[in-house]
Amino acid sequence: MLKFPRWFQLLGLGALITLTQIIFMVLNGPSGASLTERYLRLNQWDSLQYRIIAEEGYRIPEDRPHAITSEDIHSYRANVVFFPGLPMMARGLSKLTSVPISYALLLTSQFCAWGFWFFWLLIGAQLAIPLGIYAVFTLCVFLYPSTFFLVAGYTESPFLAGLLAFTFSLLYWRKKPSFTTGPALFSILAAIGMSFIRIVSFAASPLPFLLSITNRPLQEVWPLSSGKLKFLLIRNWRALLLGLFCTTGAVVFFSWSHFQFGQWNLYFKLEEIGWHNYKHWWALLDPRSYIPHFFFENTMDSISRASVPLSVALFVTAFIFEKKLARSRKQPAWWGRVPFYFTAFILFYIPLTGKANANMDSMIRYTLPPFIFLLLALADLARDRFNRYSDFRKWVISWPRKRKFAVVVALTFSLALQLWMSFKFLKGSWVA
Repeated sequence: MLKFPRWFQLLGLGALITLTQIIFMVLNGPSGASLTERYLRLNQWDSLQYRIIAEEGYRIPEDRPHAITSEDIHSYRANVVFFPGLPMMARGLSKLTSVPISYALLLTSQFCAWGFWFFWLLIGAQLAIPLGIYAVFTLCVFLYPSTFFLVAGYTESPFLAGLLAFTFSLLYWRKKPSFTTGPALFSILAAIGMSFIRIVSFAASPLPFLLSITNRPLQEVWPLSSGKLKFLLIRNWRALLLGLFCTTGAVVFFSWSHFQFGQWNLYFKLEEIGWHNYKHWWALLDPRSYIPHFFFENTMDSISRASVPLSVALFVTAFIFEKKLARSRKQPAWWGRVPFYFTAFILFYIPLTGKANANMDSMIRYTLPPFIFLLLALADLARDRFNRYSDFRKWVISWPRKRKFAVVVALTFSLALQLWMSFKFLKGSWVA
């Protein structure tokens, strides 16, 4: 386990990154507004739904519970379409400190953003990735266009803090020779916590099992036979059980919805009514849903569409690097990173199927979690390939000038896009 001074350093660094994001957002707010007004502008759109849930609870029109319209949802008359995790935390903080819910929402998200950065840094230390290499990937996360949502009144930071806390505890547990109660209990609490924040938390359910089996040589697992599968399931029953806790929030929320409103699937119905989120399971094979329509639709819709092929390109890039590394190794170099790639794909695929019929609305925001997991895999790959930062730096220096220029342009464009998106968000425009 990491020593306390290292924990303290990472806590401080996480706090510094979070504070930088908050200052970045406040200074990017509309001119003429006071600092307090700029800060409160971090509550927009979905934040207003969370505030009403925290103050008044869930509701639907009592006179027509089976005839809810899109206007009911967007006018806050029907709000059983948002998971209760963030409103519950904000309400608890408000009662504890007597601060208004509007402030409590932001403080909750920003404390969770601190937690996210802390666990992101802890995972880097747990994987023994050289600091210089991990700093490059941390910069990539910081510059991603939708990263500013971490300090807004949204669910990005609570969900990602829970997901990375869950991942860190599993990685720590994986290094132990036997079952240990402390990390297992922490994993359970992290899984339950994030499951009350977003339904997509169930994407992390296979993660404990995958991390457990990939801790052993590939030859012991593949090729997979019925007898070998049965052995793996029995041997790793604790990991399978742990993964089920990632569904706790959904089970509780849907059960409560059934007893309160008589419809367990009300959440899905309102998703379809409010945003046309009908499942299109083959969306990835249908380019019409994600090819940008620049100049022929809202710019923000095109940016969200573009995030899909860009995410696919990142998966392909990871595959290319893994293939090159595998050529120089006798043992499969990619085997230990399968849990990261699989989780990243599920985190990407699930919102993609829901947003395909809704112009890929908000996909630039929903691609942030898979982007982070892909970067974790790529950072571990870089550690596996280079071992030392000096070797990584020499490799980067050896790049052709055109490649260096392309990378600089891409990072600059990503930062500029984040500036533009956050400015529009703070002015009250819908960006994701």
